[in-house]
Amino acid sequence: PVACLGDRVYVPLHGDLKGLVCLHDDRQSRDGPVELWRADSLYGVWVSPAVTTEDVYFTDGRPGDDHRVFQCLDAQTGARRWKLPVASDASGEFLLSRDGGLVMDQVDGLAYFDSASEVVWRTSVGRVRGTPVMEQATIIVATERPPAVAVLDRLSGKVLWQVLLKDAPATGPVLYK
Repeated sequence: PVACLGDRVYVPLHGDLKGLVCLHDDRQSRDGPVELWRADSLYGVWVSPAVTTEDVYFTDGRPGDDHRVFQCLDAQTGARRWKLPVASDASGEFLLSRDGGLVMDQVDGLAYFDSASEVVWRTSVGRVRGTPVMEQATIIVATERPPAVAVLDRLSGKVLWQVLLKDAPATGPVLYK
């Protein structure tokens, strides 16, 4: 799916054209949206991009592709701010927070990055299923190998507790308040 913010639409491409295109939806124009910039990628974008007022994030390729990267672009120009490697068999899915986010950059774990692209921590909790849930002080993850639910310390990535399950969870965790 596309990502939208204000009058901009960020469209993932994985056909003949590969990458991410930023369209400006000028409602007064009769010609429709105008392409502002395009960021090429090696394999195309298969996971939905995410956008803030300053940055656009996306993962190049899908599991099985070599030399994949998770990228942060300038939302206004499309210029690359930084990139992190993503293992070939990792999902490449990610989740943003106010101060950074999580990326499933390894087959058996995930990394927490800050807004300056620094990897704050990386942990091997198992193959993550679905999208983790981030709370103020913790991160909840479901894993398929081993089948489990775990709670991580958000600042350090340390596993606070883990419950092994008989079978792999069908989805990621959901938090109800």
